[in-house]
Amino acid sequence: MASTNYVAEIETDQAGYRLDVYLTQILQKQIHIGELSRSQAQKIIQQVLIKVNGQNRRPSYKLRLGDQVSLCLSSLESIYAPEELHAELIPIPILFQDEHLAVLDKPAGLVVQPTEGLRKGTLVNGLLYYFGDKQRTIERQGLVHRLDKDTTGVIVVAKSQFAFQHLSAQFKAHSTQRTYQAVVCGQLKNESGTISAPLGRSKKDFRQMTVVDGGRRAVTHYQVLDRLDRLTLLQLQLETGRTHQIRVHLSTIGHPIVGDLTYGGGAKRGCNEATSNHMRKILSQLNRQALHAQTLGFIHPLTEQLHTFTSQTPSDLKSLMDCFHIPQDSVNPS
Repeated sequence: MASTNYVAEIETDQAGYRLDVYLTQILQKQIHIGELSRSQAQKIIQQVLIKVNGQNRRPSYKLRLGDQVSLCLSSLESIYAPEELHAELIPIPILFQDEHLAVLDKPAGLVVQPTEGLRKGTLVNGLLYYFGDKQRTIERQGLVHRLDKDTTGVIVVAKSQFAFQHLSAQFKAHSTQRTYQAVVCGQLKNESGTISAPLGRSKKDFRQMTVVDGGRRAVTHYQVLDRLDRLTLLQLQLETGRTHQIRVHLSTIGHPIVGDLTYGGGAKRGCNEATSNHMRKILSQLNRQALHAQTLGFIHPLTEQLHTFTSQTPSDLKSLMDCFHIPQDSVNPS
């Protein structure tokens, strides 16, 4: 873990949070240290590992807009120790790897980062198995970005600290090239467009994101690939990469992703009322959001050349997407 301080400035949507709540619900996700309990957060504060504007504060301190929160990362090892994680053989297809990085094809249902209550069965446990204890010495165990648990597709991880710093800088600068495929509820009015809406944590549920004034800039571009009944097949390109960005943005414009119960993509939106019996069957068998990270392009840290990797659409989403190319009469005989 790095020996430097991490400094964050409190934004509009974060003002008013207790310091301990901010640490457990927001800051830990920004620095990818794994989820912390409220008691762990209070321990960090009591041990003076975190300061606000250079001063010690109580866990109950209410943060204000513009406050500077600094956290001593190296001292967190006594609170959160990645050495406690065990290597596990987890099936993760490797699309490419060399001494500096690996590109993986993440399956659905796989959590990327361990939490306090989830120390087994994560992508990081798999990294320790495939790449050994050296992975423990890399900041964030090599994670430079994440995919949601039920989102499939391409993800890159660093296998050296050099690669971690290089790749992290690209993601921070939004210079990577990322395309996704999604099936959404309803028919979009335009064939293409851009969704630009700032995102922040929901104050009703810290696990969710929402559009907020003064939130972090978030931009998503979309292109309609096909339309069918009450559904639309989209290709999306990320200009920024915020937590749940695509899911929230599509929900905000009234077209949540099919199967995304968190952001309104369930049966209540009519997605399970498609006229085709074939479609109804496929939708009923879909147990996650219909979102797939299709391609990822980045500059290789060593060669400084652009590399682009593609993940094939997984079978559950392929069955759904294939319906867009099948005449209705052929799948819903009279």
